[in-house]
This record gives sequence, C-alpha cells and structure tokens, in this order.
Amino acid sequence: MSIFRLSSLKQRLRVGLFFILCVGLIVTALLSFPSLSRAKFEPVQSTRSTRKTSPRRFVPGTVLVRYRNEAIAAHRSGSQRMALADGQLVSMQLENFEASELIPGLRLAHVAESETLNAVAALR
Repeated sequence: MSIFRLSSLKQRLRVGLFFILCVGLIVTALLSFPSLSRAKFEPVQSTRSTRKTSPRRFVPGTVLVRYRNEAIAAHRSGSQRMALADGQLVSMQLENFEASELIPGLRLAHVAESETLNAVAALR
C-alpha cells in the first residue's frame, strides 16, 4: 500500500465519521425540540358578564348580633320578638354558632328575609 492510498482512506474515514456525527446531531435536535404548533388562539368566552358585581352587604334573613356581655346574650337566646320604631313586631330566632365561643356575646339572629333591615334597625 502506498502512503497516498492510506491518507486517502483515513480522510474518507474522517469525512464519514463527521457526516454520521452531523446527521446524529440533526436527528437529536429534531427529536428533542418540539415542532411549531399550528394551533390558533381562540379567546375564552366568559359565561359571566364583564361587569363587576359588588359583593353583597348582607345575607337576607340573617343578622349578626353582638351583645355587650355574655350574660345578656345567654339571657336573650332562643326565640324573641322586638318592637320596631313604628310599633310593628319582628320575631327572631337567636342561636349560637362557631364564632360565639371566640367572641363573648356574639349571636346569629334569623328573621324573615323581608324584615332583615328592620331587624337591624330594631337591634341597634
């Protein structure tokens, strides 16, 4: 074998290895990086109106009452009737709830939904 033939063989081997390495890198890059998505952006349609709703200031039929001390609150538990300024009577059902144990004198009063604001006025 001649020297020229040997160098030619080494050169072919180097070119072949380089070509295989390049093809391997290209295949690896294609498999590891995701392809571009053809999905189109569609805005989400809201079922609610875009206008902001203000939070409710009270729950109809429910009044949070705090007496000055627990003794007065214990005496007034159960069903009660209170007189309004115009002489009408409002009946309410007072009950303990979870926060009653944390805050002395705190009770929950249930009244007719139409009488909620009148009951608040009477309890002041």
